Amino acid sequence: MTTDRQTRLARWQLWRRRPALCAAIGCWLALAAGVAVAQQGVQPAGRPPVRGGAVPAHTARLASLVPDDVGLLIEVENLGGNAQLFLRGPFYRRFEQFPPVAGWHRENANRLGQIAEQIARQLGMTTDELWSKLLGQQAALGVWPSSTGVASESRMLLLVEAGDDGVLDRVVQSFCQAQQRVGDIAEAKELAHAGLGYQLRVLRREGVEMHIYLAAVGKIGILTGSEEIMQRVLELYAAPQSPGGLAQLPAYQASQLRLQPQAAARMFVNPRAWGPAIGLALEAAGDELGLIETIFLETWKIADYWASSAEIRADSFVVESFFSFDRARLPAPLRQLEEGLTGKASFLERVPPDAALAFAGRIDIGRLSRMFLAGGAAGEQNLAQVRDLAKGLLLGLDLFDDVLVNLGPEVGMYLKSSPQEFPIELVFGVEAQSRPAGDKRPPVTKVLDLALRSAMQVLAGQPPTAEPDGAASIPTQVKVEPVEGGTLTYLQGVPGMPAGFDLSYAVVGNYFFGGTSPAGVRRAIETEQPASLAASPRVRALLSPRITEPSQLVYVDCRVLRGLMKEHPELFRNLVQLTRGLDAETADRGLKQLADLLELAETVVFAGKFDDAGLAFSFGLSLEEAATPRN
Repeated sequence: MTTDRQTRLARWQLWRRRPALCAAIGCWLALAAGVAVAQQGVQPAGRPPVRGGAVPAHTARLASLVPDDVGLLIEVENLGGNAQLFLRGPFYRRFEQFPPVAGWHRENANRLGQIAEQIARQLGMTTDELWSKLLGQQAALGVWPSSTGVASESRMLLLVEAGDDGVLDRVVQSFCQAQQRVGDIAEAKELAHAGLGYQLRVLRREGVEMHIYLAAVGKIGILTGSEEIMQRVLELYAAPQSPGGLAQLPAYQASQLRLQPQAAARMFVNPRAWGPAIGLALEAAGDELGLIETIFLETWKIADYWASSAEIRADSFVVESFFSFDRARLPAPLRQLEEGLTGKASFLERVPPDAALAFAGRIDIGRLSRMFLAGGAAGEQNLAQVRDLAKGLLLGLDLFDDVLVNLGPEVGMYLKSSPQEFPIELVFGVEAQSRPAGDKRPPVTKVLDLALRSAMQVLAGQPPTAEPDGAASIPTQVKVEPVEGGTLTYLQGVPGMPAGFDLSYAVVGNYFFGGTSPAGVRRAIETEQPASLAASPRVRALLSPRITEPSQLVYVDCRVLRGLMKEHPELFRNLVQLTRGLDAETADRGLKQLADLLELAETVVFAGKFDDAGLAFSFGLSLEEAATPRN
């Protein structure tokens, strides 16, 4: 029986890069970073400034040279230029001050620049020429995972499109000379295939041999540890229209339509290539897979592809991703779970535009509760106690079978600063579905209304307590007010509650709202779409045009949230301790880490959407402050 640690390693350590080849590829990536660092703050003469919108449109010119059985392909446009754009931009200035990065940056930034300058001198060119001639076009990195679980059998491929033919020859010669100087080369051969030449270098380091194959054909540089892959690449180069290239694969072609056309980097994953490795991982894991892992692996089995892209703009950074699968082929339980997460999330239209944090989603609570019960919940005795206790408040109805089963799928919440005595306004909302025709049970909203009002009236029966200064407190009382389409109920003067914190809820049509103040709940009810966060230009700017009506959306106004955490540290500490069960020191440490993370951007938007073709999601960061009214 394997230990937990061995199981995790067997599950996810599907392949490991070969040391020598990985070192060669790592040198090339370090070269890119070093060139960018060396050039930081120095605009190359005779070239226009690099702009976020000026990156070239993606083409499949290198993907056409990659064999179509590749497991993972990462394509980068203008690596040097985009690295420079990032390093000169405002995101990098914030990133280098981020505590986990600041120390590394101080120790390594100058060294990377020196390495790049040294390599440039060896090649007889300037770092500017390296930038434009070697790193200014397209690059691609391909991975073929091991099919047997043996780490050393994984294979990699690096393709580089240079600005001119001569620079690649010099790079290959310099690489070989460097290996000869340190005595790593045990054998060197000049070979040919498909009418094109390539080189073999057998490296011996610490008693271990490694084969590296290199070629410079036209403006394309090729580096791999597999002769088979080298020869297949040369065949595709020699006969561009011949089958076998990734660019001709229907899944790859479909994936490109799901991504940002001006992306700086793209990733394509072929699930079929990972099938044997995933099978070995499942066998090693046995029955120890968790729910999330099970969902992922079952979905992976029927996936067509997974594609992602990253786009660098002047003041924002956006990542898009699409996981393509046929929903009809999902196992029944997973299909039911996924169906409970689909549809347009409309709660954002009820969120005021000055929210610091907001979530709008589609979660079919009823469907999830049925799955929970059908799966056999752990701790059945505790579950029975909860149900018995809830029946006393819910007019004798069962919490799961009669209430939760009709909640959702529309859900949402938001948090904002408040001018009231209690400085934070927290509001949530959930949709309640109608009972089936002929069902004699009262509507869920009515059940919740009566249950909560009864609980509030019990609390209101407590006598007033004395304030610390001896003055009498406001008597605990329940108030009910009309709102458009329903009623608003709130409880004031509860002993022990923070000043201004009034438990509030409202029932409006088939919606149930709750919050920390009657004013906040009323605001959510009365907010209209044109004046809501849904109409905010900052949300739209970071939302992918391919996700027009997301099923799930998270919005963060980092500036406002940072300000609230700074002004009310004790409130947030207490909140973390209450919800996470942490001691004060651990809570403060976690909040400090969150505050540092919030310094990286001003606005964050995460969005996801399920449809019949799969799952699309995007993640965007912006440095532009949300133009929203402040209290």
